[in-house]
Amino acid sequence: MQFFLIICLSFLISPIFAQTINGKWQVIGTNPLKQTYKGTINITNQSHAQVYLLDWDITNVGKYGGVGIYRNNILYASWVLQQGDCGIVVYTINRSNGNLDGTWTMKNSPNAVGTETATQKTGDKNNVIGTYQVQGATATGGGYRGTLSIEAGSGVGNYLVKWNLVNNPVYVGVGFIEGNKLIVAWGGGSFGVVQYVFSGNKATGKWAIKAHNGTLTENLQR
Repeated sequence: MQFFLIICLSFLISPIFAQTINGKWQVIGTNPLKQTYKGTINITNQSHAQVYLLDWDITNVGKYGGVGIYRNNILYASWVLQQGDCGIVVYTINRSNGNLDGTWTMKNSPNAVGTETATQKTGDKNNVIGTYQVQGATATGGGYRGTLSIEAGSGVGNYLVKWNLVNNPVYVGVGFIEGNKLIVAWGGGSFGVVQYVFSGNKATGKWAIKAHNGTLTENLQR
């Protein structure tokens, strides 16, 4: 009987462990000029179970690096030119009061995961556009506070985000909403935000940058 239970549990659990996103994937996407691009991406899990580093090599374009948070077969990530730093924050939108509860990390310190709560001060609880009071915590236990503003971006579904934190520089990001999540990337220079939904050996993705209207596509395949 015990042996039978072990076999059954192994059968039920094994598909979960089989769904790894580590490794090299083929990339095909569309850029702002509506041109197709191709390349590869390496995805590597870090010591924090939900955090991954990403390295793109896009044919005839260049190399990019990024960091992502992986939950329920969805990878939320930011990207930047390879030597730069960038961050990703995944906010859960509270539709009852308009507040945002976030988890964040950065490319150059991917095992340091922080949290952030943004309390809406102006705006409509049914719309993320507005201003917020921010309280956050770093992975090392430090705290920070300040304000957050969200405004409509240049395209439908895009948002421009700005953090003005006490005793910190101003951070500027770009994001979009998917379900009850607001996904925002920030960085220096050329950066963007991307989301991949994984299903077996394929992933369907979309991405955005500040300078383009709306979102673009980027899909992965083993």
